[in-house]
Amino acid sequence: MSIKVSYNSLSVKDETTKKFLPIGMFSSGGDKSLKEIKSFADSKKQETIQSLEQAITNLNETKKQILSSTEQEFNDIKNTKVNEFNTASTNASKDIDDLKTEAGKISKDVSDLKKNLNSFKDNFSSQMETIKNNAEGDVQSLSDQKDDIVKQLNTALTRGQQLLDSLNSNDNKISILNLQNPWYGKKIGFVGTAVGINSFPNENSYIEEAQQILGFDLVEMCTTGLKVHEDVTGYPLIYSKNEYKNNLKKTIPTDKTQEGYYGTWENVFSEENQDIDLWLFAINANNNAFGTSEWSRFMHDAGLSYHDDDVSLVTSTDTDDQKKKWYFVDDVGDLDNFENNRETFLGGLIYLLDKLYALNPNARVAFIIDTYANYKDRKDQVPNPNYSSNPSSGRYILQNIEGAKSCLQLLSNSLNIPVIDLWKKSNVNAMTVDSLLSDRFDSWCLKPDMHKMFGKMLAGELLSIS
Repeated sequence: MSIKVSYNSLSVKDETTKKFLPIGMFSSGGDKSLKEIKSFADSKKQETIQSLEQAITNLNETKKQILSSTEQEFNDIKNTKVNEFNTASTNASKDIDDLKTEAGKISKDVSDLKKNLNSFKDNFSSQMETIKNNAEGDVQSLSDQKDDIVKQLNTALTRGQQLLDSLNSNDNKISILNLQNPWYGKKIGFVGTAVGINSFPNENSYIEEAQQILGFDLVEMCTTGLKVHEDVTGYPLIYSKNEYKNNLKKTIPTDKTQEGYYGTWENVFSEENQDIDLWLFAINANNNAFGTSEWSRFMHDAGLSYHDDDVSLVTSTDTDDQKKKWYFVDDVGDLDNFENNRETFLGGLIYLLDKLYALNPNARVAFIIDTYANYKDRKDQVPNPNYSSNPSSGRYILQNIEGAKSCLQLLSNSLNIPVIDLWKKSNVNAMTVDSLLSDRFDSWCLKPDMHKMFGKMLAGELLSIS
């Protein structure tokens, strides 16, 4: 007899279950309640928790044995633990196959649930295989990499405990999101100003909140006073270490934990960061040169064109004008270098992108607007260049001054780099500003609740950038 489940039959006391399952997953009517399915899922969850607890216990025992064993004992441990791991992997795969078989007995009304279970199986099996391969490779070099193995075991213990805590929490439904999360286990580099730092003790910044939700590896490179273009104050990111010495009489620290280490592009785009999968730049604060003079001299073209008739994309190589372009020209049209075009926000960004793509052309890039600083275009009074010859025209004139948002949007439209505007979605207004923005240093900084909100918003935005 086929099983039909009625979502509408859930009573008020079943609210927890009702929240966990998407509305419309089950049709109305049927012979069985969700109680049996929930009981079955709970039992499988408990089995997974017990397996993880046993795995953590085994890892701790392995660590102790490694620290006190001889090379011969290393080999014995290696063979024993690899066999145990293979057995555990086989049993885990069989458990998932059994779970899939049980789910397959449910009627077409639960087809969405079956898809989720299949996706979970593929994802889990792939991760198990990856862990197994990594473990086998590490054990082979056990004799001369003892300290390294101990560090990896500690990491495995930490991640296992985190997974265990997640399963024991009341927020298990978020695990469904991880099945379609492109950034789990990936490496993300975050370059930001003081806005991206939570100045309140024992509180996460918004990038750390997003990390906890999506599970990526974070390289945080925030610097107070960081800016993009040339200047005599703060930390212009476009300067090399030698330029800091010569131009600013400032020495960049050699310890990456010290303030200012990531104030130079040399430390940001270093060889150790070559494997970063996604670069996030939240750097609109602290800048003041938002003109487009250098941008107008930047020649950029991907070498692509469109047919007017069928709008099909083709690569054109017939003429020089149709080839790829990525260079600056001077005022008379001659080729110019990137170092001569860093006095503006846009020129500095192009300079930094050139360094980034030289390090890894396959890395993804996105810009984040996390503050109202320099957010909007504005009109400002500037000296009138015609005043001396025509005093009646006035000493000052109003001139449009671009803001960071306009500059980033211009760059986004031309280079196809997404802009994540957190500030636009912040809900900051006269009634909320005191609870969301900090007055500890200046009103640019965010309070803990704002960091938490931005972290959740950023996690959602990153799911669309794979």
